[in-house]
Amino acid sequence: MAELLAGISLGFAAGVSPGPLLTLVIATALEHGPAAAVRVSFAPLVTDTTVILLALVVLTNVPDQVFTVLGLVGGVYLIVLGTRELRSRPFTGEVAERGPAVDLMRGIGVNFLSPHPWIFWITAGGPLLVEAWRRAPARGAAFLIGFYVLIVGTKATIGWTIGRTRHRLGTVWRLRLVRLAGALLISIGALLIAQQL
Repeated sequence: MAELLAGISLGFAAGVSPGPLLTLVIATALEHGPAAAVRVSFAPLVTDTTVILLALVVLTNVPDQVFTVLGLVGGVYLIVLGTRELRSRPFTGEVAERGPAVDLMRGIGVNFLSPHPWIFWITAGGPLLVEAWRRAPARGAAFLIGFYVLIVGTKATIGWTIGRTRHRLGTVWRLRLVRLAGALLISIGALLIAQQL
């Protein structure tokens, strides 16, 4: 089925593309382990329902200033997250204790405030979904299933793999990589703000 293949292709591309959410998945894997990284990778399942609905119903009729505000707020949020990662302390060898909801909420914040999912669903994903749904609801469902299995699956796989092998890096290198991820989040946030201004 063409719609399933389209969803799989787009989901894989979105899953492996460098961006705020993947950077957060990697930083979380290095600092808190594979399970925490997998939880972060599930953020699109929560945020995109709202994004899709608003993209298809509301955002196609609002001015571009909405995207500007979204980009500015998202950029500031990424800078805040990146600053926290830069302030990370040396690893003790144990995974930091925190509730599972914290990881998912961080992922939700990054994904919801990033303009990337909004732009994707308005420009490409939304029209493909509507067209597939008009042909048959099963085709629309196939597109969504293929997309989300791959976007979540690839990010979760990357996060799990990095989280499981992080001990081989040694304490110093893990801390350096977390701080590098923090610097990348700050850079992406600054780029988002610059693009909007």
